[in-house]
Amino acid sequence: MIGVYGEDSFGDVDRASMGLAELPCDERSGVIFACLTPGTPLDLDSWLGEFAGKLADQNLEQWHLYTERFLSGAGWKATLDGYLEVYHHDSVHGKTVGPYTVGNLLVHDTWGAHQRMVIARKDITELNDIAPENWETPESYIRVVHSVFPNLSISAILGGQCLIGFVYPGETSTTTSPASSF
Repeated sequence: MIGVYGEDSFGDVDRASMGLAELPCDERSGVIFACLTPGTPLDLDSWLGEFAGKLADQNLEQWHLYTERFLSGAGWKATLDGYLEVYHHDSVHGKTVGPYTVGNLLVHDTWGAHQRMVIARKDITELNDIAPENWETPESYIRVVHSVFPNLSISAILGGQCLIGFVYPGETSTTTSPASSF
């Protein structure tokens, strides 16, 4: 503890036992990473490996926060598993993303514990009638989700929007904790 604002109103403060713990942290590609164990080295270059380039391609450092919500509810395991497949899109997201994405079809790449999923939009069939060299914006026919182990998902959405989710485990595998409780 370096200082206490209005210290005279607090009385005696044992600075050695009441100070904040310094945590190792670093930033990459607009994301701040922290290790919650004081004194543990944080080597992001090694941990991210080749995935660092995929994360950098998102240009998150140029984005700004529009809104945020803290949700508790579905179990953390089910929530994270939902980012590993798309066969649930039609049934679970039948009125949101389901009508626009091809369920049960995806491209999945991994870099160590990190991953990227590419999901086709239903209108991707329009490209069948266009020679590949004439494709103007092929990325508009897909959705990409980058998952940074253990709990960060970056879902790129067309139109200059992006959904970033952090999933924090709750007391059991059937609960999550809102980030605000940390």
